[in-house]
Amino acid sequence: MIRIWDVNREAVTLVIRGPRQDEQYWGRIWFAWSRDGSLLASGGRDGTVEVFETAFGSKIITSHSHDSPILAVSFDATGSRV
Repeated sequence: MIRIWDVNREAVTLVIRGPRQDEQYWGRIWFAWSRDGSLLASGGRDGTVEVFETAFGSKIITSHSHDSPILAVSFDATGSRV
């Protein structure tokens, strides 16, 4: 599970849950915010890249196109590509 915190309010503002609750799946090791903060990308040991919209925590993209661990994620300047 991913928890998004508002440090000013000292409170969790969003919880994103995956389809499985095991540690292997949530081996997310890289995260990146879009420039406007509306999207959160994650990449992990399982080679999966996922993109969530942060207002409601909805997963909008899942890519299983990598055969090896993801070593970094980032958005381009327009926020339209990871």
